[in-house]
Amino acid sequence: MLVDCIHEGTPFPAFETFDYKKTLPRRFFLFYDTFFQAGRHNKELWKAAIGSDNAPVKRFGTCLIEAHVITTVRENYFMWIFQIISDKRLLPDDEVVENFKTEYDCDHDSVPDPCNLVCSKSRLQEKCQIRYNEDSGAFEIINKEDSPTEYKAVQDEQSKVLVEIIKKYRNNHEETLEWMRAEATRLRDNRESLGKKAMKEAQSAAKKRLRQFVDREQSRQASIDCLVPAYDMQNVNETMGQ
Repeated sequence: MLVDCIHEGTPFPAFETFDYKKTLPRRFFLFYDTFFQAGRHNKELWKAAIGSDNAPVKRFGTCLIEAHVITTVRENYFMWIFQIISDKRLLPDDEVVENFKTEYDCDHDSVPDPCNLVCSKSRLQEKCQIRYNEDSGAFEIINKEDSPTEYKAVQDEQSKVLVEIIKKYRNNHEETLEWMRAEATRLRDNRESLGKKAMKEAQSAAKKRLRQFVDREQSRQASIDCLVPAYDMQNVNETMGQ
């Protein structure tokens, strides 16, 4: 997903946005469909979780597993980005790397269309919006063709929430992003002169510096948030025509 974002010019999602299940259901779907699926490492269980006409839907993972994956994303977010953008063999075009942005890089004057941010790199089609119904305690899918006014209202509301989250956390990561980009550029520019051993040592040191350690309160909150009902993945896939 990260490489796709880099090549397509899509700002890579801020990791805090994965925590807002009720207010940012599309972004939670992105977490569930991408990171949680990869972190669980069980294709058969995934098939059972998304359901079919011949089998009941089964839960893909427990709240503790979900909290572990969320913590893993937080801890390794900048390290994963650095690993990709510092590797000139993987991304030989310097201009592509220079133009790459995370959502934290979007300032007040250059925040992309919020609608694009909400739909960022998700299997969930643009024609669908997801809303959490407090009364029923379940997620609802709003189809653009069936309810265009309601669809737009949900999209606009979640777009505002997403932009506010980005603004809230952007300054927290400014120094880390600046150092990460500078170090990635240094390694890219000196790949030949450094040699393999020095390059590996530099990359290893950078990864250790970029690793984010989540405190106990954040881990506890992640576990609590997991108590919010997961998506009815079968209905989502039916809406997507899968």
